[in-house]
Amino acid sequence: MLKKHLPLIVAIALPIIFIGILALVIAVPSMRISPQHDFIYIDMQEKNARSMGYPYAYIQYRYEYAIEGGKLTRLPLNGRQGADFREFPPPNEQVEYVDAPTLYYYSVTENTSREISFADAEKLSLVSGPSSPDGYNVSYEYNSDGVFELFGSDNNSGYVITKGTGRKMLTGMPSNQDYYGGSFTLIGWVN
Repeated sequence: MLKKHLPLIVAIALPIIFIGILALVIAVPSMRISPQHDFIYIDMQEKNARSMGYPYAYIQYRYEYAIEGGKLTRLPLNGRQGADFREFPPPNEQVEYVDAPTLYYYSVTENTSREISFADAEKLSLVSGPSSPDGYNVSYEYNSDGVFELFGSDNNSGYVITKGTGRKMLTGMPSNQDYYGGSFTLIGWVN
């Protein structure tokens, strides 16, 4: 009886085995992702969203962040970000001066993000990027499931942490990129 149904059993079993092997090939590298270093970042999407309000307001920061001697510092911009908007404000726009972008702390073990004050961030021991001390990188990936984005395609784009062929989605990060290539800027890795 088994010999009679053997072609049918093989025809059903082979695709299932193939799908199982393919799932393992995709899943195994991601299961080995276990970064040990949290990171500090800024989200420029906040600036863009505030700039789109009515009346239009251009956000001009007074300081930028840098890592010096393993500690977070704020450096004055001194007009390096283009024209001095105090002297030449954009037409029909207001200029809002803000000290510096909001800082965020990302915990890789909890997979969560939270706002952190500059006072708390400057107490941390930091290493500048782009890679963490254990070799991980954070980047934005655009992915779309489905056949040629048809037949129920699902957009699962977002920020991921990667090392080699392994990747893991990060939750609580800026949800999309802006027109100029991204709202996320990694400041440093917690050492």
